[in-house]
Amino acid sequence: MSTNYAPPVPFEFPPIYSFPPFFTSHSLQPHVPSRDKQVAAWVDLIRAHCAHHRVFRLGLDASTLDLPPFRNAALNRSVSRDMLHTLLTALVKADLAEWTTKGKTHVLVYWKSIGEWADVLVAWPRDNGFAIRS
Repeated sequence: MSTNYAPPVPFEFPPIYSFPPFFTSHSLQPHVPSRDKQVAAWVDLIRAHCAHHRVFRLGLDASTLDLPPFRNAALNRSVSRDMLHTLLTALVKADLAEWTTKGKTHVLVYWKSIGEWADVLVAWPRDNGFAIRS
């Protein structure tokens, strides 16, 4: 993870982070509807955690796997490299990240979707008293 920022308040993990099957012994749920919900919960968690800590780059490496949110020391559970790849792929498919290497080993994480960033950029001048002309 790439970050040089220390947030003023600790990140509050969602309750599901303390649920051992969320990590499912290094893999995803075998039941498709459960897996889809698990991946969606992971995508939300990764996005929120990255935004909170201002992390913008994640990789498929040991340093990423050893850090929260990918390792829960209290449960002695962590995601596998294959599961992390699946989760990063889900972020990319949701337009919340993009691969930055040809080998698909690192992603650039978007804290907001491209549409949400567009809304922020359009709202800023309006909210700060600037006239918007087209």
